[in-house]
Amino acid sequence: MILAESFQKTSWSVPANRTQMKTGGRFGVDVMPGRVIAIGDESLAASVETVRREYASRRTRHAARARRFRDGATLISRSKRFVTYSIIGYVVFDPTVGAVLVPLFLGLLPVTLLQSWCVRRWLRAMSRATFYASGIRRLDDQWQGRGETGQRYLDLSHAYADDLDLFGRGSLYELLCTARTEAGQEILARWLLNPADRPTIIERQQAIKELRDQVDLREAVATVNLISQRSGIKGLENASTGGEVFSTGRGRMLATLWIAVVVIGAIGTATAGGQWWAMLAVGLMGEAVLYHTVRLRLQSLARSIHELKLSMAASKPLRKVISRSDVTTPLLLRLRDDIDGASWFRQTIHRMLYALALNEPVALLWFVQLFPSLELMHRRVVEEFKVHLEAVGQFEALCSLATYAFEHPSDLFPEIREEGPEFRAEGLGHPLPANEKCVRNDVCFERPQQLIIISGSNMSGKTTLMRSVGVNIVLALAGAPVRATLMRVSPFVLGTAIRIADSLQSGTSHFAAVVQRMKQVIDMQNDERPLLYLFDEILQGTNSEDRRVGAEVVLKKLVNAGAFGIVSTHDLALTEMVSDLGGKAVNMHFEDHVIDGRMTFDYQLRSGIVQKSNALDVMRSFGLDV
Repeated sequence: MILAESFQKTSWSVPANRTQMKTGGRFGVDVMPGRVIAIGDESLAASVETVRREYASRRTRHAARARRFRDGATLISRSKRFVTYSIIGYVVFDPTVGAVLVPLFLGLLPVTLLQSWCVRRWLRAMSRATFYASGIRRLDDQWQGRGETGQRYLDLSHAYADDLDLFGRGSLYELLCTARTEAGQEILARWLLNPADRPTIIERQQAIKELRDQVDLREAVATVNLISQRSGIKGLENASTGGEVFSTGRGRMLATLWIAVVVIGAIGTATAGGQWWAMLAVGLMGEAVLYHTVRLRLQSLARSIHELKLSMAASKPLRKVISRSDVTTPLLLRLRDDIDGASWFRQTIHRMLYALALNEPVALLWFVQLFPSLELMHRRVVEEFKVHLEAVGQFEALCSLATYAFEHPSDLFPEIREEGPEFRAEGLGHPLPANEKCVRNDVCFERPQQLIIISGSNMSGKTTLMRSVGVNIVLALAGAPVRATLMRVSPFVLGTAIRIADSLQSGTSHFAAVVQRMKQVIDMQNDERPLLYLFDEILQGTNSEDRRVGAEVVLKKLVNAGAFGIVSTHDLALTEMVSDLGGKAVNMHFEDHVIDGRMTFDYQLRSGIVQKSNALDVMRSFGLDV
């Protein structure tokens, strides 16, 4: 994604501190002792250059280890081929000597195991070197298009996802996401799309601050050898569906009654001198009918149990890393306990598979008694395993946000206010461009002020400011640090109308699409949280008079309803409504400057109404003779 406006380079100095951090093999990783960055407080944040040096050192170290293990595996492979061909040659040309050498083939088994060990270590070291190379690309602002874009999570009807570039190439999600499993990627997207409440945000902030300094743990979580990506939550959504064939009581009663009828009938027939085996044949026919009734559900249950087994195997390395982590914050402890609690899944799944293999299709009437209990056990395992995968995914999502916090040491954790509504940000900037390219502005909403109307020339920074406000609110309400020097925010419902497109297929004009989106945002108001709206070029696509009248009516209703918002406009007539709202609204503006015939921008927000336009200057700068 390309931001709508350019960014002027601005230098921001941050004090740097480095301390020694514990390293070791607690997480099944072989990490050489080294100096890492401990960031205990925003006021003691390390510089980005220190982070870059640390990443470069670790990448070099792991790349060197990868080369050593690769060379070792290659040497072993060549040695095995030499020994094998030599023995074959002796067998062909000198059978006597060859017969003596044949037992040497047995010696190749431990050598093969050693080769396999070297290959695993080689791949592990390469994965870690790649992890730090990706981190360096993020620090150097060269990460766009190289990570997980999260495009599958983009819903164009969402209140702000598309307008704020949350997903796609060069998006906020791509910058944040280091999760490997589908569960972790899905939960990170969910956090960005659904603002949390204040207690949840504070818990996440505490967890992220702890994980931020644990570089070895985050490395292990991000580079663990996953067997597959099957450990996703969606893969289990249908695992417990299909309904019960029999309830537990009904199934056992039916099986008992059927067995009793068959046995009593056979005994009665034999006593009366009849052919008792005919009654047993009737019983077996009944079993066949009963088996046909439960067969499809039985096959579905077997597939689901097998899926559970594969998911358990896939997530085992990551579960092992997390269960060995040394964490102290309440959220991380709770997640670790949920992950540790999955140890009984394996035994339970094996018991279910054994029951299926033992009872299908033999002794079906007995299996009808067993089947309801098996279904209940299966549903319980599925629900518990979803909790387990949710915990794994949350841990990965927290590690992603902690990595972002580590790589952006000057970004701080906002203060989440219980009383409100309030939004105050000083030194606010957009998190996607590199820090040194970002221009900062102060934005404040406090009672009685509820509305900021921004006027300004084209390309001056209006849209980027609104996106900066929106994206940082998304980060704050997800528990992540924000691009600001100070930020206090209470939970809001966020809605935007920035990037609006018409639709030829649905027959929706641009103006109709704008109105529909504004109506969607306005309807988001509720009694639990105040609405914060961001409208770029409000009601664009119609004439000036209709736009002015419509915008005034809409904005006054929003202000009277207690909503907060930022509105940009080129129509200076809209700025006059500020006087009608008293202290509830304020005019701000961006402006451009012409220096030596060239148009320049400083992207600084100023009080008041813009005093000039630059549309003709922009047209001339592109070669139009106007």
